[in-house]
Amino acid sequence: MSIIAFSLLCSSFCLQAGGLPQQSPKSLLHKARTAPGLIPWIVDPYSRIDGRRGRVQQPVVPKVNRAVLLDQALAQGKALGRPILVYGFRIEGRQMYRAPLVDEYMKLAVFSDPDLAALIRRRFVALRLYVDKSVGKRLLAYNGDPKDPLFLKVVEPALFLLSPKGKVLHCVQRIRTFSPTWIRSLLLAFLERRKFSGEGSLTKALAGAKTMRDKIFLAEQESLDGRDAEALKLLREIEGGALKSKKWGDLFCGTKAGVLRRMGRLEEALGLLATRPKLRLETLRCLVRAGRFEDAVAVASKIPAGEAGSEALWWKGAALWRLWRTKESVRAFSLAAQGGGPFAIRASAMLARGDDTTPLSPLAHDFEVLRDLRVSLSKSKALPRTSELGSPKKTQGSLSARVGAGLRFLLRAQRPDGSWSDTRYAYWPAPKILPNVRVAITALAATALLRWRKRLPSGFGMIPKRIDQAIAKAQSYLQEDKRLALGTEEEVYSEAYRMLFFLERLKQGRQSEHQVLVSELERLARRAGQIQDKQSGFFAHEYKNAFCTGAMMWSLYLAKTHKIRVPQDVVEQGVKALLSARRKDGSFSYGGTAKNRRGGSISSNLKNASARMPLCETVLRVFSASDAKKVADAFNNFLAHLKEIERVRKCDFHSDGQLGGFFFWHAVFHASETANLLPSKSKKAIHKALKRLVLSIPELDGSWVDSHELGKSYGTAMALLTLSNL
Repeated sequence: MSIIAFSLLCSSFCLQAGGLPQQSPKSLLHKARTAPGLIPWIVDPYSRIDGRRGRVQQPVVPKVNRAVLLDQALAQGKALGRPILVYGFRIEGRQMYRAPLVDEYMKLAVFSDPDLAALIRRRFVALRLYVDKSVGKRLLAYNGDPKDPLFLKVVEPALFLLSPKGKVLHCVQRIRTFSPTWIRSLLLAFLERRKFSGEGSLTKALAGAKTMRDKIFLAEQESLDGRDAEALKLLREIEGGALKSKKWGDLFCGTKAGVLRRMGRLEEALGLLATRPKLRLETLRCLVRAGRFEDAVAVASKIPAGEAGSEALWWKGAALWRLWRTKESVRAFSLAAQGGGPFAIRASAMLARGDDTTPLSPLAHDFEVLRDLRVSLSKSKALPRTSELGSPKKTQGSLSARVGAGLRFLLRAQRPDGSWSDTRYAYWPAPKILPNVRVAITALAATALLRWRKRLPSGFGMIPKRIDQAIAKAQSYLQEDKRLALGTEEEVYSEAYRMLFFLERLKQGRQSEHQVLVSELERLARRAGQIQDKQSGFFAHEYKNAFCTGAMMWSLYLAKTHKIRVPQDVVEQGVKALLSARRKDGSFSYGGTAKNRRGGSISSNLKNASARMPLCETVLRVFSASDAKKVADAFNNFLAHLKEIERVRKCDFHSDGQLGGFFFWHAVFHASETANLLPSKSKKAIHKALKRLVLSIPELDGSWVDSHELGKSYGTAMALLTLSNL
């Protein structure tokens, strides 16, 4: 089921399902955007909801001196002897276009987690802050001026960990995998390494506990303070008597299982819980964190309707969602949303829709990780500064592991209808373009699976049959034009990337399918001619430009190499368009012809066009309208600016005024493809640089990403396709 269909189902189900109180879309949206209330933030009153068009009314924001807010947090930290956790939900500058999306993801997936919230509440002073110029320098993060040395060193959402004196001791930023267990383990490692002590008031009150009950409560409080090992030690001291006790046995087992769960020792916790059938809620938490979603649904189904609160219903709905039992998950979320508290808020976010018509929840877009993830507590390892895995020690040895994780991610993320539909990429005119974006991403994901099908990494339990089934479902989806919004923006990419998929299918070739695939490719080539601007020769996604023209022309070139009939006038007009966009310095205009977009120095033109030059120049070369020197210059310029292209990657706007984070994978993938036509030495240099880069930036969950709007399926597909070329 596509996300848009899921959204419509949510709306109709909530309004019409028998036995449930009616919930209007407005009430769901309001609840979904309600703060969980688990953390006593010093709150910055800045507020902005996701709304990119003028008609979306934003909240009135009072003026505030943020330096005073930071000083207030530092004063509290000094008085309490605690470090300060500053949550930078927005950083001044133009680098983010829809920053409210990732802020909502942090609220829903991270700060609504009771265990993480308890740790922050008990061991930190918490400040939610819009990082503007008045505090940006103090936090070593200021994105207001591209000429500033700090520019884009920190991108929201960011967690700044400060000493009570105001020194930034650690910063975690560019978070794009939302895991409360990972964040909690990172904060615990920070506290341990920096030797920050402290405990909650309830822990102090229970110090010197004598009775069985009080010792069990004390252990629970110590665990919530983050001292899981001490809690477990205390529980082991009383384990013999507690397990024999009819009065305290269940309380003991539930508490110990919770401690083991917080430590990530899930199988031990489940072994203990197996002896206590009444402890279904804790069992449910452990099963979902262990990724045992079928078992979690079975346990949740045994909870009597009158006893199932919002939390149990949320875990049930989340497990059902991960199993793609979407109708059942909607019902569970609808019931959970009737209650109060953080889990009712999270359930509402699965049902409420943003202005892009998709659910607000990070779970619906594969950004929330349900399985337990954690930071290594080994002191030999530096604390992570982002949600990426970082550069591997051995490039070649890590290739199999990271490709295998990426393939598993794609297999998990495919929807029952065969699509990969987690994207929220909806600029003007917003939702109208989503069908075409989803088709384009589905084509890329299916092509990635196809390319890796015959060279699967070893040792990952990859079953070729699973990939074959995923490809077959995707092919059925891609063959149906009814999936597209024909004649609407972004169709150029849905057609260009559908061609890539069917060409890969043709290349791997079943003879029985050959003629069907040829016919489909010729049909798509003819469709390309129908969406091409007849006067200029450009193709358009949002507007006529060289880069989407280059993408379409590359697919047409590959089709011709496989003896697919491509209309000659389409090729000639496309070449004419690309030549009209090229300046004398070798750069290509951002939109339309170079004549219509004058201005800018040669250096800025070359930097700003560096991401699109290899594709556009190579397309001209393969159609005999360029030469080897111009192509070499384009790739050299691309390499010269690759760090700048990568720096904006997790931003969703033209982050330095020109370069756009959402263009990163477009640039990298097409450069990896077209580099195959370079002389051997040059090709090796490009491939080496790209392999080093791509292998250094996968996320904790095995995915890759650039703009959060485009989504993880898109980034993962592009990364796998890039690696398949290297």
